[in-house]
Amino acid sequence: MKNILAKGGIEFLAVLIGITSSLWIDDYSTSLNDKKKEKEALINISGSLNKDLKHIDWVIRDLNNVNTMLDSMIYNFNSLPKDSVASFMEKINTYFLFYPNLSTYETLKNTGQLYKISDLDILEKIVNIYDMFYKTIEVWSLEDKRNILLLQDHLIEHYDVVPSDIWIIKFRDLDKEYDKLKNDQKLFNYLSVIYGTKKGALETINWTKKRVLKTLLKIDLSIKNMDN
Repeated sequence: MKNILAKGGIEFLAVLIGITSSLWIDDYSTSLNDKKKEKEALINISGSLNKDLKHIDWVIRDLNNVNTMLDSMIYNFNSLPKDSVASFMEKINTYFLFYPNLSTYETLKNTGQLYKISDLDILEKIVNIYDMFYKTIEVWSLEDKRNILLLQDHLIEHYDVVPSDIWIIKFRDLDKEYDKLKNDQKLFNYLSVIYGTKKGALETINWTKKRVLKTLLKIDLSIKNMDN
């Protein structure tokens, strides 16, 4: 009887050890898979953000150039050569565009892989970039577009314009329009609003660039730690 109990106990213990080992292996395998998916998510986000940085630099450069022109038009119009006035009016007559790479982030988020990122500080920074900073820039872009369209409507209504080789429209003959142009207070009001909008957008984009750079440093460090 004792031998039977002893044998049964050993068999039970063997089964228990087997189940425990199987669960441990499953947990370990799941943990390894989660780490792999986390690393993949970080690598993909890093690549996406690095591409965005190139686009961000282009937008910053463009906004700086246009704001310099607007500043000259608003505050030093009478000292500008007519050729500069004509050139500036063509180049400021367009709104800025911001097209970050959203597909990688949206795919990772929709599949749940984004939430494999275990460092909550990094995860929060990534979500803030895409869901707050990028969306704020988009709002600035829409406001800039609205202001530019209002300016174009004003020019079309009050001036003789033709298609521009650079952007949208230009004056057919600036010499004929110049006196009216320099005394057009509504035009300068539009330019002031556009300048303020682009300046606000520029500040937001510069701040976003700093956040992206700091986040990329944390992501790269996290990836390196995973490889060690």
